[in-house]
Amino acid sequence: MKDFLRHLETDRGCCVRTRNQRLCGLRNFFGFLSYERPDLTVESARVKDIKGKRGPKGLIDYLDETEMDVLLAAIEGEDAGAIRDRAMFTLAYSLGLRVSELTGLTLDRMFLGSNPEVLIHGKGQARDRMSLTPTCVSVLENWIAARRSQGSVARVFLNRVGKPITRSGVADRLAKYVKIAEKRCPSIARKRVTPHVLRHSCAMRILHEHHDPRLVARFLRHRDYSSVEIYLHASTREKNRLMFDLGDTGIKRGSFAERSSSVLDALKNARKQVDAPAEN
Repeated sequence: MKDFLRHLETDRGCCVRTRNQRLCGLRNFFGFLSYERPDLTVESARVKDIKGKRGPKGLIDYLDETEMDVLLAAIEGEDAGAIRDRAMFTLAYSLGLRVSELTGLTLDRMFLGSNPEVLIHGKGQARDRMSLTPTCVSVLENWIAARRSQGSVARVFLNRVGKPITRSGVADRLAKYVKIAEKRCPSIARKRVTPHVLRHSCAMRILHEHHDPRLVARFLRHRDYSSVEIYLHASTREKNRLMFDLGDTGIKRGSFAERSSSVLDALKNARKQVDAPAEN
């Protein structure tokens, strides 16, 4: 097993993350195998004992508010494809949706009347209701009016032949608009913009507005707060705020010499009160 993992890194040139993903799959398989084949319990335990490697953590790419405005403005036209893409990417950015959550969204989980909201089916069978902004409601209503499906297709976002749009389809449409946006905003060209970057961009927007990573974790439907640490490392704006805005707290250095006598007197009195009942 170790030879296979070594082969992934040396011969196939896979990164540490890929190596750990393969190891995780093997661990799960051998965990299942230990129940089906008790005679292989020892071999399964050996595989589970193989440790994952710690690899370098790179910085994430994200688009700031200005860059996102340029990207969404690059979706021009009033044909069905442009209307769909405008609704799709506006929703993905506003709610920080994963690609699977975006492509898996169905009509019966979207409510555009009073108190508009959408029911998100996330990872691990998680369910979460998210409110829709007026902008999201507007672009979604435009898309629903232009939407054409073949048969009773319940998915919200469809491709040009009326079938549910796929992950690769979302990536291809986004890449088209990224090229247009790069010409209008050169800073976008320095970043690798994928559909998941829209989720990162949403997280950074919330962090910059509220300065609380717990809100980011809650809004993006993370299970724990440790998973949002990457946004704290990536945000130069938050680092500058910590260095300059929060640097002068107004708290003066204390002088313990001034308080030492009173503190000692208080401790002595407390000791007398404890010893008094014992003397009686």
